[in-house]
This record gives sequence, structure tokens and C-alpha cells, in this order.
Amino acid sequence: MGPHLKACCPNQFHGRTSYASPIHLFETKEPWDSHSSSFHEIPRSCLGNTPVSLYTCMAFELTVAGRHSIPPNLSELWPEALRPHGIACAIHPEFSPGTWKVDAMPSTLIGTELKAPALSGFEVNFHGGSASFRSAIGRTSTEFALLCLCAAELACMTDGVYRDPQSGKDHQGEDARTAALAEIKGLLAYGGRGLLTQHPFSAWT
Repeated sequence: MGPHLKACCPNQFHGRTSYASPIHLFETKEPWDSHSSSFHEIPRSCLGNTPVSLYTCMAFELTVAGRHSIPPNLSELWPEALRPHGIACAIHPEFSPGTWKVDAMPSTLIGTELKAPALSGFEVNFHGGSASFRSAIGRTSTEFALLCLCAAELACMTDGVYRDPQSGKDHQGEDARTAALAEIKGLLAYGGRGLLTQHPFSAWT
């Protein structure tokens, strides 16, 4: 996968289209350190049904199975859908979910104050009316919050199902948003090296 991956526009969906985060491609993440925190330090009530070890030491995945087709203007709909969560952001002009500019995001979602506009993003594959989201090892809190909430909002837009393979549970409608927020809360409760890292945004590339 080269450094100049060009994403198709959303109205060009056909087959399996993959978008990968440039952060995951070019950033070297610190390895997870099993001695940096203990499972016993985490309130189980904060973690929902997700095994604690999956928050930082393994890739995290979500899927959305829509009853309706994926909207062709996701680059406009996703930022608008995130506004009620207190997030001000924009997606790459060529619609690459791996590249977002985040201007505002509540500390309750990322565990700290956003110091300046940040570069963030996530991996997602679109296939038919469904989507598969993935967060790699070494994820940051801004990446994880975007991934979970965008998956939940896409499920609502398509009257679909937000599926969490880690817990084996499905969610729909407002329950999908609740599940996404629980995932985010769980990650923040677990912590981990590099979680609060913020990558400054300079310009679209």
C-alpha cells in the first residue's frame, strides 16, 4: 500500500473499497506494555461486555449492516451527525476516512483537552450496503472516538445494525449510539501508552 493512496468518492462504491489511515501507515506506535496498567485497576462497570485486553493490545473491529444503501454524501453527513456529540470536524476533501481534521472534541470522549486541530482517522471497508471498521494496535483516543461514533451514526443513517464482534452483540438506533459511547468510555478507563497522543493537523495532503 503506497503513501499516495487515493480513495474513491462515496458515489463510486463498487465491490470492496478500502481506506487506510495514514497515521497507521506512517506512524511507529509504541508496543503495548502489559506492566503499564493492571486489569484489576479497571472498574468492570466501565468496560461493558468487551474483554479488557482488547482495548489496546489487539485490533478492534466494528461492522455495520445497513437495510438501506450507504448515502452518497457521507463526507457531509458524518460531520453533521457528530455535532450533537460535541465534535467539530471535517473529512478529507476526496473522502478518505483515514484523514480527518478535528477542530473540537470533548475531553469526555478523548480523556484530555484537544490542544489544537488534530489529524485523525480510521480504517473502513465498504461492501454493498455494509461497512467494516477497524482500529489498529496503538490507537489514539481521537481515532477510536471517531471510529465508534461514525459506525453508530452510519447504522442510524441506513436503519442498520451496529455489530461488535468483540462482545458478540448487535445494536440499532439510539442503542447503537449508547454502545459506541460505552466502547469509548471503556477505552479511556483502560488507558494505555500513546492513547492521548494528538497528531497536529497542518494541511490536507
